Amino acid sequence: MFTQRLILAIGLTVCSLCLHAQDSLLLRDYHFVKQQDPWLTSYNTAALIRYTHSNIAEAELSATKENGGFTNFNKPSDAFQLNTGIESFYRISHRTVLTGHISYQSYDGKDMTGSAFIPYSTPSNFRPFDIVEDSLTNAGEKHLDTYYLGGAIGSSITDYLAIGAKIDYTAANYAKYKDLRHQNKLMDFLAIASIYARPNTWSSIGAHYCYHRNTESIDFGTYGTTDKIYKSLIDYGGFFGKVEQFGSTGYTDKSREMPLVDEQNGSGVEVEIRPVSWFAAFGSATFSHRKGYYGRKSPYTITYTNHSSNLTELNSRLSLFFNQSSHYLDFTYSTEDLNNKAETYRELKNATGASYYEYYDPVETADKELQQGSITYTGNLLVNGELPIWNIVAGFSWMSRKQTAYLYPFFRYQKLSTQNYFVSLTRNIIQQHGIWSLTLSGNYQEGSGKPCIDGTFTAPSAKQENPPTMEAYLMREHQYLTSPQYGVGAQVKYAFLLHGTQLKLHTRIAFNHFHATKTNEYSNGNDHTMVTAAVGCTF
Repeated sequence: MFTQRLILAIGLTVCSLCLHAQDSLLLRDYHFVKQQDPWLTSYNTAALIRYTHSNIAEAELSATKENGGFTNFNKPSDAFQLNTGIESFYRISHRTVLTGHISYQSYDGKDMTGSAFIPYSTPSNFRPFDIVEDSLTNAGEKHLDTYYLGGAIGSSITDYLAIGAKIDYTAANYAKYKDLRHQNKLMDFLAIASIYARPNTWSSIGAHYCYHRNTESIDFGTYGTTDKIYKSLIDYGGFFGKVEQFGSTGYTDKSREMPLVDEQNGSGVEVEIRPVSWFAAFGSATFSHRKGYYGRKSPYTITYTNHSSNLTELNSRLSLFFNQSSHYLDFTYSTEDLNNKAETYRELKNATGASYYEYYDPVETADKELQQGSITYTGNLLVNGELPIWNIVAGFSWMSRKQTAYLYPFFRYQKLSTQNYFVSLTRNIIQQHGIWSLTLSGNYQEGSGKPCIDGTFTAPSAKQENPPTMEAYLMREHQYLTSPQYGVGAQVKYAFLLHGTQLKLHTRIAFNHFHATKTNEYSNGNDHTMVTAAVGCTF
């Protein structure tokens, strides 16, 4: 019911805004307008005052069907996704600019196993540990609803100084409909305060502070009563850790919701120089500290783990501007080093007979490092109004992940890296009553690294068994990240003005196919296909 009401509300909002649109938008493209200035997509929202275009907004409803077995361990071979949302830039006065975004996503996956957490739900998409099923026989349907609401403001104090603020809020519900079941609730909150200054005509500087909190609680359970025993692997890294039986204690305690909590504080700076009208260089750096825990912080409940990490994010752009073209060269780099510790404790009784917990020195379970980067060229050629006739995107991205998981005296080390080369070409064909946009894309990816290297710090005793693992997930993820693979895609889009409203409607159909050239005994296939159909409007 809530989902239906949200979709109805978004639809009514779109219709209301569309009916009041007044500018002709045939030669306007929202994504072209948004990408013109790197400040508009940076953390520094005070720089929104740089927005010089007319007000613009875009709304779209899309549906995507996925089929094929070439997926990671926590994704299905059969999925359906529905997206709807609105995004806009709006100048309310000569001193103040607003931007906002509201969206809803519905995701259904068939025969899913793997992680109990929402895919990529942590602030940095890098978890301290995971909870995964120890069997492939309990696959079931999973459903995810995600709601996003965000807004930002930038306002000038003087002709040379501006301040800004941003708030993003995401809520999500995730559930598996087969035992061992889980229900997840996600709350993600981001707040940013920023300042921007333009001391002269050729330079700009800015700074920002951000606070990010993410809480995902999980409630495990079964339907009715059953004698079947369910177990989960508490994965410290590389699908290596300890197996826990579902019951009234532990990470999968059925008696209460267990939250994974993350808090992140960071700050950063932005600088741009523009010595001549046709050239600009922009750079930004953000440094953050992240900490969190799993469990409940209370004398009468258990905190199972504590983690912390440091994050660095660097972005830069070189821009060239000419009469009918613009060219951008973007560089991105981010790194995070994360440490996770498991708490050691014992249960005690107070004078009234209530249980409480006494903690001792924590035990290190994982050290992890993630590095990512990219170099991307974007060319907009023969720009007509705010629409390029040709758009070219080409680049290279890479990822390197190192992690060591510990269960003394055993350890597991893993180092994987991927390199991805991509290109896309879009041709916009302007006709009397509309615009056809034709896009072709392709990419090639390959990776390196062994699935894992296991070892011991000292010789284990005769009573110590090797730690449990989930080899199927280990090998499936290894194939997904390192197998040589290529992808091809095509999209056809048609946009036209709705007579009498000055509203630009569009419809598009996109196709993408991915193929891996290598498999292993645990692979669930080497081909994956995605088809998307969408309708939307710009106003």
